[in-house]
Amino acid sequence: MQRNRARRRLREIVRRRFPRMPELGYWMVLIANRGALAALHQDLASDVERLLASAGALEPVEAETH
Repeated sequence: MQRNRARRRLREIVRRRFPRMPELGYWMVLIANRGALAALHQDLASDVERLLASAGALEPVEAETH
């Protein structure tokens, strides 16, 4: 049950970043430790984003211009 919760959390975090990820060229395997269950969502999302960016699998966020 806890493993599924961690998997759902990570899947949602990655899903929201799909538009910034290349369509081809990457296989990803995310392995969550027990800390992922207790981590705040924003902390977990920041960690995933940092890892994806360091692997070159995430384009930077475009700044909005007004």
